Amino acid sequence: MAVMLLAVVAAVAAFPHDDVVLHKREFFPSTYERVEMHRDHEWLATPVTFTILLKQKNLEQLEDLFWKVSDPTHEMYGQFLTAGEVHTMTQTPLKAREEVLNWVQAVYKHVAHQSHELVVVDRHDALRITAPVSVVEALFKTTLAAFKRTRGNFGEKLWIKYIDTISVPRKFENVIDLVTGIVEFAPLPQGLKTYESRARGTFNCNVPYTMKRMYSIDEDLKVATQMASQAPYSEVGNKQEGFGASDLKTFQQINGVEVKAITNIIGDDAPNYTEMDTDTEAALDVQCLTGFAEGANTSFWVMNDWMYEFANEILNTNEPPLVNSMSYGWYESQQCRIDGNCTNEGFGTSEDYVKRTDVEFQKLGVIGITMLAASGDDGVESDKQCDKMRPDYPASSVYVTSVGATAVVDDDQSDPSIPASAPAVCHDSTYDCSCSTSNLEHS
Repeated sequence: MAVMLLAVVAAVAAFPHDDVVLHKREFFPSTYERVEMHRDHEWLATPVTFTILLKQKNLEQLEDLFWKVSDPTHEMYGQFLTAGEVHTMTQTPLKAREEVLNWVQAVYKHVAHQSHELVVVDRHDALRITAPVSVVEALFKTTLAAFKRTRGNFGEKLWIKYIDTISVPRKFENVIDLVTGIVEFAPLPQGLKTYESRARGTFNCNVPYTMKRMYSIDEDLKVATQMASQAPYSEVGNKQEGFGASDLKTFQQINGVEVKAITNIIGDDAPNYTEMDTDTEAALDVQCLTGFAEGANTSFWVMNDWMYEFANEILNTNEPPLVNSMSYGWYESQQCRIDGNCTNEGFGTSEDYVKRTDVEFQKLGVIGITMLAASGDDGVESDKQCDKMRPDYPASSVYVTSVGATAVVDDDQSDPSIPASAPAVCHDSTYDCSCSTSNLEHS
């Protein structure tokens, strides 16, 4: 369990001028544009949440344990640790965490107004911090700016990110790995993709009823234990990124599955979520999850950041869902495109970000959490020049289960008609859905 440390300000320390640059931005992603803000008291007092990632220990031991508890043929299969035991194995030494905390507190004391709150959550190998803009700028010798998305209906929602460099005292060069939260711009969903195929595809509807037949799943199969839990992930719970509570209810009704609302909304952006928020990506996730795993406790993650924060949030959540799905991805080699350019002097590269996030995925596996990632059906396609492989992350991670799609093709055979026992969606012309009748999978 994370320990909450409400900052008790230490004496003002002399700020060293010998700094090392962790991140350097040269451009912004085209899906965002800067919003000019007056640098008045209101802006400088705006709270910002970010995470300082610290060096960890026993990572070889962690990975070894991950493979042992995940291998059905190994004697240690299923012998999971608790989150607390994982923290003990990998945590940054307390002295190093305290030194970083003292630095943060000293800057806060020097810069912040008395009414401004500083909140630090010790996550054992990272410090998750909420502080005013003025403090964050002084801490990292940077400038923060507000951005909005250029696509999508996100209303007045703003993202606060740095715009030049992020520096830390050189004495922390071997203590601090990365800074997240004010660095990366989370990508938009990549959306539906279409591909040409030599085989003639079908245009019939595939719903839980037809897919259960295709995969030989008992139509009456239900989850019999309350221990089962699952949750999809939305990269930001605002306007177009939710699952649509009303749509979910309609889907369940017309497909003849258990009508069960999702009421457990979790994650760092959960307080901003409303039942009106809806998006094709998230709606598809929850509809498939509830349609196939009737009886399971289904939650919905809403995160304001990218994959590291998501994995770390699961690790630090009491009794998190046992199965978590991710329908987002971005080129593994270009995680810094999310940032703009996070490569500088060997710090904060795409490789660094992926390696650190992979460690979080390993921790989740060691405590018995399953992570499912949509592959996007890209495999490891090349870039436009056909000279580099370009897999999507996190589906490319060996520490998650990557899930692709099934193509149903026309095989010129006469398939059986839909029986009367099929749900309303397959019979009622209101839904304009001609359900697939094939019970054969063609991948």
